[in-house]
Amino acid sequence: MVDPLRGGATLTLQAGDTPVIERPGPRSDDAFQKLLLRFSVAAAQGPDAASLIRQFCQATREFFQVDGAYFWHCDSSGELIGTEADGVMAERFRGTRLKASESAVAVEAVRQRKTIRANPGGSSTDTAFND
Repeated sequence: MVDPLRGGATLTLQAGDTPVIERPGPRSDDAFQKLLLRFSVAAAQGPDAASLIRQFCQATREFFQVDGAYFWHCDSSGELIGTEADGVMAERFRGTRLKASESAVAVEAVRQRKTIRANPGGSSTDTAFND
């Protein structure tokens, strides 16, 4: 079988009664390098910061095949301000404020200085946008 994204072969394995398909997805090293190059080219064209951040959110949401990508600004007091977003609840996100003392995924990511993935439907991870 040929993978349309990479043109390479797709490996299909059998695990009991369930087929398991392994194939290079959109998160391959080559695809990621191309994404970084897109940002570099866009930045070199000199757009304003807001446009570049908007493009970053759109491209990363598409690349990681997620429901949304969000960009926070951390002000001098440590408060996070929702600056830009693409995807689910993007309009609601912009202008959202979180204090460093609040319990939220974004605050935890800043505290831990690392990426945190959250799936509100499948885990107990707290997010700022639970309805």
